[in-house]
Amino acid sequence: MNDLRTQLPQCPLEYQVPHIPGSHTALVIEVNAADIDWQEKMLPWTLAGLINNTDLIMKGVHLYVACEDNLRDRIRTALKKFDLPPGTIISKDEDNKPLIVFGEYGYRYDSVCLFDINYWAFRGIGKAQDRADIKLPLGHVLRHTYGWAVADVSLHHKNDISLKDTWVRMSKPLHLTGGDSPEQRKKLAGALIEASERAHWLHAANTAVYGENYKKQSKNVAAYFFNEVEANWHIDASILHYSAREVNTYFAEWAAEWQHLGTEALIALYLLKTEQHAYNLQDSVMIEQLYVREAYPRLCNMQFANKKKFNRAMNELRGAQLNINMN
Repeated sequence: MNDLRTQLPQCPLEYQVPHIPGSHTALVIEVNAADIDWQEKMLPWTLAGLINNTDLIMKGVHLYVACEDNLRDRIRTALKKFDLPPGTIISKDEDNKPLIVFGEYGYRYDSVCLFDINYWAFRGIGKAQDRADIKLPLGHVLRHTYGWAVADVSLHHKNDISLKDTWVRMSKPLHLTGGDSPEQRKKLAGALIEASERAHWLHAANTAVYGENYKKQSKNVAAYFFNEVEANWHIDASILHYSAREVNTYFAEWAAEWQHLGTEALIALYLLKTEQHAYNLQDSVMIEQLYVREAYPRLCNMQFANKKKFNRAMNELRGAQLNINMN
């Protein structure tokens, strides 16, 4: 594997995270067996960024790492420098529920946030009179958001076609070009299969939102997902916040039947069905798609960072723990 994240050095930072009684918000980082080789390297840096550079702990947001039972020892080893409250490492739900809830009846927490392991938190750089000493208000935002919230929501008609292709592969043409050769016929057959898949997806999506009689109602979710003229939906659920009560009571039963539509599309369809909106976390927290050194506190997605950016980010985290500005 050439993934730079597998080459991350051991995180030298140490933290004691006190147990703070409360039942408002759980923040969950999921780990899986397929990606454990880089995730066990990434996880300590992710937690270091969150603990040191956000107000999560101060606001009483409880951290959890969800994994398969056979990964527990590797996660404990990876987090050996973190004195975390008992029960921080939890088992993934064997019932394969669409979203995580806590407690026997799913109401231990008012809300839950699923947080992508690739995000690292940083304070602003510069002098103290700038914003180098201000933590990200992520805990405050999570505790004062009572519905659905995501890392980014776009309703703009210029929503990139590649984002729609993550839901349904629809960008290849259906007409022959270059003659009636066997190669062209093969391409056309492939395109027709993709068109069929798109039609099946749309039928399922319309049924999920409007019911079996959606055609008689002249309703179609394509206007929201595929129309190039009117607004299109895009939901970046890499940071996903939701009400535990709503998920446990309404969403879970409905979503169980439609999980094959894809997580982000499923959430967008549910919001459309229930006439709700997702709060855009970018309105409250600076979220950068790539690591950048800026004067303001921000979350940076380190998934595609190069070696130079990883090195600078690690130095920034180490400096922030010692209250040193890395210039």
